[in-house]
This record gives sequence, structure tokens and C-alpha cells, in this order.
Amino acid sequence: MMGSMLRRKRGRVLAVKWGLNPNSSSLGVDVTFLLVGAAALSVATPFVSALVRLRASKRDVKSNSNESPTDENLASS
Repeated sequence: MMGSMLRRKRGRVLAVKWGLNPNSSSLGVDVTFLLVGAAALSVATPFVSALVRLRASKRDVKSNSNESPTDENLASS
């Protein structure tokens, strides 16, 4: 009985608001979207750069294969 009197009631979270309504501060929303945007950009950047490098290397391989030495190219040199 004594333990139940000393124990405090704990609160609980009823709702989480992101601050999207006009009466709330927009600073929380701005910071949230800046953090999410920066995280998304940092994840997407390596994939985009890998795609660009892959396409450039494929283009270089194609252009080098088109310029293979032939009798005409050797005779004109």
C-alpha cells in the first residue's frame, strides 16, 4: 500500500504535431525539412555520381571501339 502511494502516475503522449498549422511556429517545420532534405541529398549524391561515371565510361568505351585501327587509318598516318 505504501509503494502505490509513492509511485507517481506517468503521463503519456497523446499526439505529435509537426507545426503545420498557421498558429504554430514554422521554425520547427523548417528545421525538420532541412534535416530531412540534407539527409536525402547526402544519400542520393553517391548514386547520381555513380550513374554519371558509369554512363561516361560506357561512352568512352564506345568511342574507343569506333576508332579501332584499320588499313585506311594506318595508311593515312
